[in-house]
Amino acid sequence: MTLKYGEEFLALSVSNSTVSHGPKPLMPAFTELQADEVRDVVNFLATFVPGRENQERLERGKRLWNKLGCLQCHGLKGEGGVTGPALIGITKKYKYDWVRICITTPAVHHGRKTEMPAFSEVPFMDVEAVIDFMNTF
Repeated sequence: MTLKYGEEFLALSVSNSTVSHGPKPLMPAFTELQADEVRDVVNFLATFVPGRENQERLERGKRLWNKLGCLQCHGLKGEGGVTGPALIGITKKYKYDWVRICITTPAVHHGRKTEMPAFSEVPFMDVEAVIDFMNTF
């Protein structure tokens, strides 16, 4: 089974509302579920993994990549630039959650002196679309 998020993270997300998918939890905690029921939910979610990227979402991710200024530092297709490193293959090398956190709160992974701006105010689904676009390089 291939999931955007790991099974452990999904299980925690279902049973604990303090697990964050972005600035705010997206769903309530289902604390009344037993461990086997949480596992059933995670297995059910795995059935929704798409076989191919959604073209509209990729196009939105590309538009946001340009609008947010990602291309200024990282290049049009993640090849890198004067101030930003190349990002080709980054979504295959690192876990999805790590990439998302690097976008929304880069100081967490890059240190306080990073030139990378924090995109913490960007809506969660927009960050998701940008990462989906990053999957294409």
